[in-house]
Amino acid sequence: MNTTVLCVDIGSSSLKAALISKHGRIDAYSRQELPAGPNAAESWLPALGRAIQDFPKHKASAVCISGNGPTLVSSSGKTLTWNAEVKEDEAPAPTKSLFLPRLQAFKTQFPTAWASDKYILSGPEFLIWQLTNTALTILPEERYSDYYWTDSLLEEAGFSAEEMAKLPPFVPPTTLAGKVTKGAAELTGLKAGTRVYCGAPDFIAALVGTNTLRSGAMYDRAGSSEGINLCTAVPIYGRKIRTLPSIIPGLWNASMLIPESGSRFSAFKDKVAFTTKHNYSNQALVDEILLHGGANLPIPLAVEGRELVQKLAQEVKAAVANLTYAAFRTHVETPEGKAEVSVPLPDEMILSGRQATNAAWSRYKCSVADITGRVPVCTDAELLGDNIFARVGMGEFKTIPQAADALVKIETSYFPTTVEF
Repeated sequence: MNTTVLCVDIGSSSLKAALISKHGRIDAYSRQELPAGPNAAESWLPALGRAIQDFPKHKASAVCISGNGPTLVSSSGKTLTWNAEVKEDEAPAPTKSLFLPRLQAFKTQFPTAWASDKYILSGPEFLIWQLTNTALTILPEERYSDYYWTDSLLEEAGFSAEEMAKLPPFVPPTTLAGKVTKGAAELTGLKAGTRVYCGAPDFIAALVGTNTLRSGAMYDRAGSSEGINLCTAVPIYGRKIRTLPSIIPGLWNASMLIPESGSRFSAFKDKVAFTTKHNYSNQALVDEILLHGGANLPIPLAVEGRELVQKLAQEVKAAVANLTYAAFRTHVETPEGKAEVSVPLPDEMILSGRQATNAAWSRYKCSVADITGRVPVCTDAELLGDNIFARVGMGEFKTIPQAADALVKIETSYFPTTVEF
């Protein structure tokens, strides 16, 4: 059967949707802008409807949804996004839970919704609930319970049994959440009865969509900010390295954040537009700097542009080196002892996100970082991850790694070369 999955990812500023075939081909794509603010989630279902209107000749056999977390949404649509500031007096005692501080903040900032609404859901789960009328919470893997919540953690943080009942039960990714209701079908254009499967938080969906599911696999997820991620067989640690469980039992994901890498370049692009009265696209401005040395820019902007791209590439190099060194330490005796299992040292990384569509930039940063870059057919790794989750849920593949091996297809490779301006 030639099934097509409507893959949906809810981001901070946009909803992305794609129709993806059983062979991993992108048949259609749409990106819809989203507003911010305390009622942001109210815009998600209409945005999905607009995306579906972009696909008039295509029909979805199933839907799978991922999104950013720990965004929280009440059943009335009150929204506390993952990046909303939490005041010190709103946070509980220090905890490794990603959700407890935000639950406390939600309770403080939206007391009426907290008291009266039936459910408090995470981001993608709110849209799943709107489509199916099924309330659930997607837990990436059993080890994540401490990073989400447990009854004991909630009790220690002062939540009552009535409040705890607002949090829907955990289910794993690939779970069939339910079917599109008649009401949701009328609002979105989806066919009533279409199956809806659980994706995962966006960073987990991206791990799956880049097939970063074996020890030693590395990927770069780049947009407004950037994260370099390394799959490991044992937890690894180092300065600014954050280690969390992988979606695959027994594996881990170590990551390093490069804050606002894309935002810094966008700010420079705006400065160029204001000064020169010429609106460059990201691709054109990168090409101007890397391929022409900024020859068509005023000298101060040319110098600033070259310094900026050099700095951003050096930050990628530092993150790759730091993670590689942490992996290397698993091979040798350290003050902490020797790891029971060594982590293969990465020699390539998958490139994903908006920055991966820029050939000149991808080639340059891989050369500076001295690592081979691989770009999948679709650079929106979260959407590829959703396709994999749905097809495992539909029984087309037995496991997530098996599906990722079959469906994550590399389109372009960048090999390190000598870097010159």
